[in-house]
Amino acid sequence: IFNDAIEGHSSTLSGLFSSLKCLSDQLLCSNIEILNISGRNLYALLFMEFSECEKRQEIVGEILFHIGSGSIDEIEGAIKVLSSLSKRFDRESKEGYSLLRPFVTMLKGLIQYLTQFADHQIRAVFDILMMAGSRMMGTSELLAGNESIVERVTSSQIIGFEECNGEKNDCLDDLHIFIRKNLN
Repeated sequence: IFNDAIEGHSSTLSGLFSSLKCLSDQLLCSNIEILNISGRNLYALLFMEFSECEKRQEIVGEILFHIGSGSIDEIEGAIKVLSSLSKRFDRESKEGYSLLRPFVTMLKGLIQYLTQFADHQIRAVFDILMMAGSRMMGTSELLAGNESIVERVTSSQIIGFEECNGEKNDCLDDLHIFIRKNLN
């Protein structure tokens, strides 16, 4: 129902963005599985439909807020949303960056919560940070079709995490620091 109502209508729904974001928030907070799933899907849909950086930043901030909430259902749901979004690459970006790349600095805040997460959540956060902070190889070939987003990416397609177009990416350094600190 959300897809039919929202997809392709972002310009007419821009006045309702805050209300839709609030609905996503309430649904993701639910401990009823179908409502939680609906909240995850709505967050992802809003992120994809509202392409303005400010709106996407608000969405990422809200999702990160859920991770810091301490509620198991909210944490799981929020990590799943970020995981899904981190694997989506923009067709317009010839460099093959994840749609979450502009928000890597915000996402690095997840590192402070890693000690409170279960093993599978830590792996998911590392995946999110690696995908958001890296570049996909062969983007032009993969995006040659009519699809605007490549959703399934293999690790062999990821390149240039440490440096993309001459820019040093300190996300990897932060992950190394966390690993070294917790191995001692």
